[in-house]
Amino acid sequence: MPLGRPRAPGTEAERAEARRAKVRANVQAFRRRQKEKKLAEAAALAVDSRETCEEGGAPQRVGVAICRDGFLDAGTNNGSSTSAADSSSVISARSSPGLSMAGSWQSMSFPEQDYADPDGWMWALPRDLSGNAAYQEVFTNAAAAMQQEGAWRTAENRSRSSSNKRESAGLYEPFRAFAGCGSGWFHALMMETVDPGLEILNDACLASALTVIGRERGNQEVGVAGAYVQSRALRQLREALQAWGEGVSLCAVSLSTAALSCAMTELVTGRSWDSFAGHLNGVGSLLAYHDPASLRTQAARELFYGFRSMEAAFAFNYGRSLFLAESRWVDLAWRDEVAISQHPLHAMLDKAFRLLPELAQQHSPRRLKASELRSRVQRLRSIAFDLDTWEHEFRAQYPGGLHSKKEAEWAGLYDFAFEFASLPSATAYATYAGVRIKLASTMYTTLCDLATHDYSVTEAQKTDSLLQGLRWSRQAFQSLEYFHTGSIKECGWLATLFAFDAAWEYVQRPQLTGHVDLTAEHEWCIATAQRFATLEIPVFAWR
Repeated sequence: MPLGRPRAPGTEAERAEARRAKVRANVQAFRRRQKEKKLAEAAALAVDSRETCEEGGAPQRVGVAICRDGFLDAGTNNGSSTSAADSSSVISARSSPGLSMAGSWQSMSFPEQDYADPDGWMWALPRDLSGNAAYQEVFTNAAAAMQQEGAWRTAENRSRSSSNKRESAGLYEPFRAFAGCGSGWFHALMMETVDPGLEILNDACLASALTVIGRERGNQEVGVAGAYVQSRALRQLREALQAWGEGVSLCAVSLSTAALSCAMTELVTGRSWDSFAGHLNGVGSLLAYHDPASLRTQAARELFYGFRSMEAAFAFNYGRSLFLAESRWVDLAWRDEVAISQHPLHAMLDKAFRLLPELAQQHSPRRLKASELRSRVQRLRSIAFDLDTWEHEFRAQYPGGLHSKKEAEWAGLYDFAFEFASLPSATAYATYAGVRIKLASTMYTTLCDLATHDYSVTEAQKTDSLLQGLRWSRQAFQSLEYFHTGSIKECGWLATLFAFDAAWEYVQRPQLTGHVDLTAEHEWCIATAQRFATLEIPVFAWR
């Protein structure tokens, strides 16, 4: 008779998976207990401090101060500050409304923990943070302290100066100038009760701030708090969009604004362009649900063209069709009334959007017939002709030349880089170069597919389209340096990343190996991506 414990039922793979699941559950339970222990210690510390204050001892006041360099500090009465590694004081000062400049302590209240959630141990900042009067006072005083050295007023100074408030207010101009911050803060809180989209916006902005603070100070706990708030904002956004889709009356404008704020937070927290593009696609879905007549105000129309320029880069990069390519979104009756619509980029996009259906079709797994491939080649040549016409007219607007040559600062590939006549022209040309790369790549792939059915397609035609893409890749490389050297450019980085990613992807095509040596291009692309990483600009993809 065999001895020992009987074997668990199931296959060996099922038993191994059960063991791994048990280990994961134990690790999650251990982490949850550790975080609960930290929460309990922080609560006990707050209770002890409150009891000391009630017994007449010196209150250990913790105040939130925004320093001149933009960091978040927790200071004591004598003006000293805690170390950056002391995460408990920083989190407590932000998360508990009871920690105020006036020393009025309130009992700390932590949110209920969802023990079914493995990430329930994360710090959950209370939602009544922005509605606390003490926090408003701290915020306005901190903003004033940034403008005037030594203008920070302690609780004792404020109590002594309460009798002659008018005289002190006259001497404290920065405080009066920034007093409106608290009013705006409370207005935002009141609007949250009316529109859930603004609550999502508040969480997204708070998550960005916490993430930046945690990253700059090397404080992991603050970063965890930012990740939690960001996940909460995303969950609320998903629920709001689901409710909106089910017919609940919600403001589409505020939801799209919340989605854009979540998209920007994704760049700050995860530095993920894929997540950013996903949120932009959600904004586009909200916009496509209505017709252009819904854009009634001047501000909405200007924001529409800003969204159009951003979404275009990702639509070309991912090769997906876009509702903006429809004629009703291009030929707008009020277009001439919006100044931003006269940007040369939008004139180019009007013609380039015709390429998006071809890119989406290229990613389709369905194999096209020979007749369909011939029609596609004709459409691509028509798009190329329209783009050539736009380029000719665009260059004609600059009699002195669209760009000049300057000595390249990013050495390793070319001796000269492009110095454009203006920032709008540089943005339009960089995006145009990326579009031409996508067009050349699509043309080459289509000709190769057609060559298997039609022997009239010559090797010279395929080589010409292949080298056209290489030519535009080099044009894109020479355009990048303008945006990141010299004077600070206020826009154009998204166009830079799109053009760089399209060119980097193209020079790695194996079909180019037998025609030209691209070793220098490969090394230069890696060095440029590292420069972007130094500037904390995430590239679309590392290749």
